[in-house]
Amino acid sequence: MKKIFISVFLAFLLLGVLSLTNVYADDEDNAQNEKGCNNLYWIDNSSQDCSQKQFCGAYMYQGLQTFEDKEDCLEAINKTDDSQDDDFGDRDKERFRERLKIHNNTLNISGRNITVKEFTDEQKEIIANKINAKTGLNLSIEDIDDKTMLRAYLSNGRYALVKIMPDTASETALNKMRAKCEIRNCSVELKEVGNKNDTKLAYEVRAQKESKILGLFRARMNVQARVDAETGEVISVKKPWWSFMAKEQDD
Repeated sequence: MKKIFISVFLAFLLLGVLSLTNVYADDEDNAQNEKGCNNLYWIDNSSQDCSQKQFCGAYMYQGLQTFEDKEDCLEAINKTDDSQDDDFGDRDKERFRERLKIHNNTLNISGRNITVKEFTDEQKEIIANKINAKTGLNLSIEDIDDKTMLRAYLSNGRYALVKIMPDTASETALNKMRAKCEIRNCSVELKEVGNKNDTKLAYEVRAQKESKILGLFRARMNVQARVDAETGEVISVKKPWWSFMAKEQDD
């Protein structure tokens, strides 16, 4: 009889421990759900790294995709193909115009007021510190991490952030070319350069320099430099084929 009593007692004790374990587990899950936070893998139109971070509350924005498993995230990237070229449609263009109207054509980017104007679908301008950059790219205005960001849609389906403004890119290019930018002999354009996976968003800065061929004959030299609009790095510099015979006049 004593053995039966001990067995029953141990059985009830074991059931009690299991019940408490489930309660604590439920409490822990509920606490996490109350916070509304989850550790998820993610990608968006400007990042395809499938990194993991904590998301809390209403975190979704246009282009963001989240996944519980990294394999699912990588699979979503692999499904990206050339069909993305037509993803930027009339609805996106209309949304861009609405956002421009809301911001009165002036965006506060990194504490600076940047003017963006649209004349036609193929003709827009980004103005910073009186330097105008023309572009025919599709642009969008997004609020990411409580910051207003300007993005350009590229032909490979990627959104590239316009982190470098026209005045900074122009100054970088001119210093590299040792040239001076004047209204009549200088232009700045934001464009897509490269091919497919190597496609980049860049400023193309063109200018003219005075030079002497063989030290005797005066000639105007057309020079060009490209600056990465996301990193600010100089991608390339181009000069005429005869530049090796000419002495450039540094401005």
